[in-house]
Amino acid sequence: MIQVMEITHYNESHFDRLIEFLRVNWAENHSVYERALFDWQYKGSSQESVYGLMLVDGTNIKGFLGGVPYKFHLDSNRIYGVGGATRVVEASIKNTGVGLLMRKHMEEQFDLIYTMGLNLKTVSMYTKMRYNYSDGLNRYVVPLNAINYKKLSLLDIEQEKIEEWFDRIPFLSSAKAMESVDVNKLATLYNDSIKPHFRLLPLKDADFWQWRYIQSKGFRYLFFEDTGGIIIARVESVYAPGDDRHNLKCMRIIEMVPSYGDVWIGKSDEHLRALLSSVFMWARENNCNLADFQISNNKLDYFLKKVGFRKQGEREEADIVRLFSPLRLDANALNFAYRIKDGDEKVDIEDTYFVKSDCDMDRPNYLK
Repeated sequence: MIQVMEITHYNESHFDRLIEFLRVNWAENHSVYERALFDWQYKGSSQESVYGLMLVDGTNIKGFLGGVPYKFHLDSNRIYGVGGATRVVEASIKNTGVGLLMRKHMEEQFDLIYTMGLNLKTVSMYTKMRYNYSDGLNRYVVPLNAINYKKLSLLDIEQEKIEEWFDRIPFLSSAKAMESVDVNKLATLYNDSIKPHFRLLPLKDADFWQWRYIQSKGFRYLFFEDTGGIIIARVESVYAPGDDRHNLKCMRIIEMVPSYGDVWIGKSDEHLRALLSSVFMWARENNCNLADFQISNNKLDYFLKKVGFRKQGEREEADIVRLFSPLRLDANALNFAYRIKDGDEKVDIEDTYFVKSDCDMDRPNYLK
């Protein structure tokens, strides 16, 4: 049976049959089944055609591996990368190695392959395949409403401890939230203030910023800009019908693109600090109860803590719910793995720049 199967590329004519396959073998109801979101995600910034691999037996779909393609910087070189996203194999052949064959086929077509949100049962497989692995993005959190923040804590923290932390948060006059931004300016800032400080990071030109945030089919992103740089964020509401936490608002800070790159080497940046503080105020005024930010490296650790963030895993008061919509108390850290072609090139985690929106991670989970 397996001998007659083949790996083929997805094309638009497969959409309806593919979604039917995913409903049976993966999830009955998922946001990516919306055609606009599916096409947006898997086309990447090229906006040309959807990238995905299918395992087929004649006209029957037996497996699917979606990929989010875009370019990367590796030192001074541009390389082609893909974020391995949804991977589903029919239950009857799940343990036959066909999923691994699809993965290897994808690896052969790109210089770099990476994935986020790995099932913990698959981690050993990735490490055996010489992937660089991290057990989670560094997550920084800050309370914006001390009472409601406690409701989202994973531990029974004393209210006084949260209040004491909250009282130290700098709040400045409210920032102005914009729904668009000059993507050429954003691309220049990224190249000038972020790219020089990392060996491996996505290439984020004007087309990338336009695709990933302004044209997003999943979320409405907000842009905050002043002399400190540009911050990209969105507001997310807790989805837990029947729970008193339902509809509590949280701010997800997705990217911080500073005007001055020295902040990555531990130097003070009062301009970026002022921008963040004004974003905190905007979030408070718009009923957000906390803010978080996730990143693969620790190079902003000193700065983020100075402005009021605390790091999840280091302080018990910073251990809060990771997944808001739907609310999940048992969600794992957003782990990730990456492999440069042939597995020969090694890049330390601290020399990478990945954020929460990379691969397919920052999208809605379920259709409501």
